[in-house]
Amino acid sequence: MKYRLNDKRSYLTADASFGQYNYYFDYTGQEVTNFFHPDGTRVVNYPGDRVLQTMQRRWLNHVKGVFYLGDNHILSAGIEHQHDYLKSPYRLERGKASVYTLASYAQDEWSITNRLNLTLGYRFVHHKEFGQKFTPKISAKYSLGDFNLRATYSYGFKAPTLKELYQNYITVIMGPLKAYYGNGKFQATVTGYYNRIHNMIALTVVPTSSEDKFLEVEETMKYNNLQPSDITISLAPFMSIAGDHAHNDLWGIEDGDDFSEATPGADACWRLKLLKMGFKIATDESHNGDVDKCTINGLGDYASIRKIWVDHLKTIYNNADEWQTGEDYQ
Repeated sequence: MKYRLNDKRSYLTADASFGQYNYYFDYTGQEVTNFFHPDGTRVVNYPGDRVLQTMQRRWLNHVKGVFYLGDNHILSAGIEHQHDYLKSPYRLERGKASVYTLASYAQDEWSITNRLNLTLGYRFVHHKEFGQKFTPKISAKYSLGDFNLRATYSYGFKAPTLKELYQNYITVIMGPLKAYYGNGKFQATVTGYYNRIHNMIALTVVPTSSEDKFLEVEETMKYNNLQPSDITISLAPFMSIAGDHAHNDLWGIEDGDDFSEATPGADACWRLKLLKMGFKIATDESHNGDVDKCTINGLGDYASIRKIWVDHLKTIYNNADEWQTGEDYQ
């Protein structure tokens, strides 16, 4: 639904939607599953059985207003409501789960000049599981003829899906890489960015049950909330020859180094900085060694790297055109 205001440009919209999908397994043969009935007996399915795996519903409600404030400002504001419901008899502890999100947002597009545009905005979210989150955004665009210069700062929040929050399930990741080519005029984009991710959910490998191995499942993966303590980092210098400086920068602890002050920008070795952030440091690699006795290897210590160098030298030696001192120099 859309309603235009008196200025004929500003308007209000209201939208509501509902969706549901059911996901079943239709069995053509007998299968012994990993699931159990409340009485402790294992669930066995037979030919002709249709078993509900998941049923998911989503309600979406959205009210938005776009207001033209003079010739230089366009203000957008709105509120959103989303409610998700999931039913999964065998994959949820209680058989069902639900979550809701409430959000408000506002954004002002300010055309300061014909060339300079500034956008300011925010989004405030209340999530059933994660509470309140405030995410601001500021961006600027400056036009130089056919070229646009852009700069943006923003902070984002994305809640996990219902399945990621509550459901235990096996997933298979597959699919080829695809490249898409456009046509028409030539376009080029150069982008620089810095992303900082908190509480990321990632797929990790978990043991495959004997029943799944019988069904020829090769690998089982589970969604987990990935924390720094779940990540082990291997420190190695990217140098042809590495010595004391590489050791000190990566591993060494000097007088006055304070673990509690080892922030990413502090004057301390990377081992202390990463440990301060909660990461684990690998000590079983040849270039790390014992926690107190780190042996640093340069690129030249690796046979595969030395082979690249030697092969490159052989190519140059056998090609007279590569020599800069004359053909007779060989």
